[in-house]
Amino acid sequence: MQVLDDVWDDWWHEEEPFVLVFRTPKEPTETEGDLDPPQPLDTKAVVRDLPLAAAGGPAVAFFGLDRGRSVVPVLQEALPPACPFYDVVIDEWALSREELPAEAPRPGIQILRTEKNNLTLPADALVGLVLFVDAYHRLWEPLPLLQRLKEHMPPSGLVAVIDRKGPDAEPRRLAGHRRRISPHLVIEEMRQAGFHLRQTLPAPAEDRFFLLFSLEGPSSQ
Repeated sequence: MQVLDDVWDDWWHEEEPFVLVFRTPKEPTETEGDLDPPQPLDTKAVVRDLPLAAAGGPAVAFFGLDRGRSVVPVLQEALPPACPFYDVVIDEWALSREELPAEAPRPGIQILRTEKNNLTLPADALVGLVLFVDAYHRLWEPLPLLQRLKEHMPPSGLVAVIDRKGPDAEPRRLAGHRRRISPHLVIEEMRQAGFHLRQTLPAPAEDRFFLLFSLEGPSSQ
């Protein structure tokens, strides 16, 4: 069993590949599998705290990985039946171009995929809420994707990010492999894309943060 120690991208002679360095754990482990599993999410609290009525658009775009997938059925149940639900597979971590979410597809949910930091939404799509759950840290280059989403959002559109909290000084690629990210980095990237921190919501697990962003301007946390 090896654990991730570092990322040496800057030392490699090509730009595209990533170079990961692993080491033997300092302490022996009795079990195989994930040595750093994220905590379970309180999915009902996530959906309860989302301002679904204030999103101002008929569609939801959902990005969820790992335990974040548990939010899907609870969120879908809370939405009006006619609300379009886009479940987005991010290509940075898909094994194939045809990959589907691990669980069986749910009726009423349309699967979309990113490709090279881009997302093609239906031409008439108006997205009132974008929700990243345990997925934002996996984006290598978030700005192009955020800007494309912004093109399909009304002025009252919202973006919510739930993720594991990482240290502020950790490089983005290393954070992605360690499945965590600094909330300050998320706030800065959102600012660059034109989204303002609207509210810090109660964390749905001890190791997570929950940030809500808007297009209409900053408000008190």
